[in-house]
Amino acid sequence: MLGSNNLTADNNAEHDIYNHFNAQYTRRMEAITPGKGWQLQNGFGDGCDGSLSSSSTCGRLSSSSCLLEEHQGSRGGIWGNEANGWILFHHIKPENGFIALNLEIGGEKQESRRALQESLPDSFEFEYAIEGAITTLRKTEFLEKLQQPVPGVGNLVVMDDVKRTEVKEITVSVRTKGCTDEAECQFGVTHVYWS
Repeated sequence: MLGSNNLTADNNAEHDIYNHFNAQYTRRMEAITPGKGWQLQNGFGDGCDGSLSSSSTCGRLSSSSCLLEEHQGSRGGIWGNEANGWILFHHIKPENGFIALNLEIGGEKQESRRALQESLPDSFEFEYAIEGAITTLRKTEFLEKLQQPVPGVGNLVVMDDVKRTEVKEITVSVRTKGCTDEAECQFGVTHVYWS
C-alpha cells in the first residue's frame, strides 16, 4: 500500500498540536528488518533497567551524596545513522494510545530548531513504523512535528490516538534516510514514552 493519508485522530483542538490535521504524511507497508551497528553511547552501563529506585546501584556515581543525585540521569542513547537501518523497540503497550520518542539529532547537540534546520540536508527523511505501517516525514514535516520543550531535547509524538481501545504490545521502529553525512546525520533515541 503506497499513498498519502491525512493522519487524524479526531477534530479535538487539544490533539491538533500532535497530529497536524492539515499535513500530509506518506504512509506505506514494507518489510521492516532490524539494522546493524547501533551503539549505546553516554549511558551508565548494561545493568541499568531504567528504574528510578533509590536502592538500585545501577549508574550510581561514587561522588553522589544524595540517593537520587545524577542517578539514572545520563543522556545516554542508542545512536546510529542511515547506514544502520531500522532500530526496533519491542513490548510497548500503550493503554491510552500515546507514544513519543525523545531524540537527539546531529553530531553536536542542536540547541535550537534553526540550528537543526540548517544542519540537516533538504533530502533528510525520518521514518517511523507502528504495527508495520511506515510514516515518512520529510525534513520540513519532521521539524514541524518535533517538539523542543527545552534546548537540546526533541520529542516526537508518533502515536496520539485517544480513541484506541485495544491494548496490546506493539513494536515501534525508526530510521533516517537521505542524510549520509557522518556527523550531522546521526541520531540517538534516548527515551521511548508511552501511556
